[in-house]
Amino acid sequence: ASSKLTGALPAISGASLTGLPEIDVDADAWHYYMGTAQENASAALFDIGTAVKTGSNITESGGVITVGTAGWYLITLDAGNNGGSTRATDTHIRKNGTNIANSRIYWANAAEYAGKSRTIIIEASASDTFDVYGTGYWYGDSDTMVGWTGVRIGA
Repeated sequence: ASSKLTGALPAISGASLTGLPEIDVDADAWHYYMGTAQENASAALFDIGTAVKTGSNITESGGVITVGTAGWYLITLDAGNNGGSTRATDTHIRKNGTNIANSRIYWANAAEYAGKSRTIIIEASASDTFDVYGTGYWYGDSDTMVGWTGVRIGA
């Protein structure tokens, strides 16, 4: 036998919800893009340093993001190969200078504009750093295919 829900449902308002985590997207978020092309023939930091958004609890220097608030962060990296380049892209998102498991982006010999993305959720303490490290020849422009975004999603 199956049961069906019948009748009218009560109106639900978010105003009466309690116990939800505080998310301050203004203070604990960043979004950068690569304004000029960058080639890393050997492993090095990618300086994705053109700011669209830098929250008041976030600092950036030379491609390294430092978070000022502990919590769980949703981080996305969009990597884009420079057209015509056959340089292999082999890179990781790192936390405090150490590769984060399952954060690798890899492709070789694209010889065209091509891109890949990686999104992770990771816990951070205040003053932890995040960066992108590896090889590749990445496209850069005001409408770039390379973006680096993070936001604290909870405590």
